[in-house]
Amino acid sequence: MLVLGLALILSASITLVGLHIWASGNSHKVVISGISIEDIPLNLREREHVLISSYSNFSYEVLNSGRVVKTAGNVSNADIILDPGNYTIKIENPNDFKINVSIAIVGNVELQKFALLSYVSIAIFLVGALLTVISLGLLLWERKKEEKIYTRY
Repeated sequence: MLVLGLALILSASITLVGLHIWASGNSHKVVISGISIEDIPLNLREREHVLISSYSNFSYEVLNSGRVVKTAGNVSNADIILDPGNYTIKIENPNDFKINVSIAIVGNVELQKFALLSYVSIAIFLVGALLTVISLGLLLWERKKEEKIYTRY
């Protein structure tokens, strides 16, 4: 049971690392200097999620033919659902230091698969951890039981 628990923990960890690498590979990194604005053009062929994240706060505007579609200020991440078309995302860094911003364009089906795999991997990890703790508890209990038997003689 201990080996099974450790195998589940290992397999879930490998899956989560793989998902992280996949997500990192599908994102575009942008470095924005302090107190400046970066324009990022997008050409979407279908309805997609535009995921924006950073460790520091930023403001953004999504423009379609010069018209503001969506805007938000002082956020560290955003999930923007956009229909097909040409867009420009203006990301403003209000800080006096440079920030790294990751932008990923993901379809709805891919996002659902990613979320499902993440949740399943976390569940497998927790089951493996539970099996490991129970196994170690049983081993310690059995060992303590054997010690009591030997101390009688």
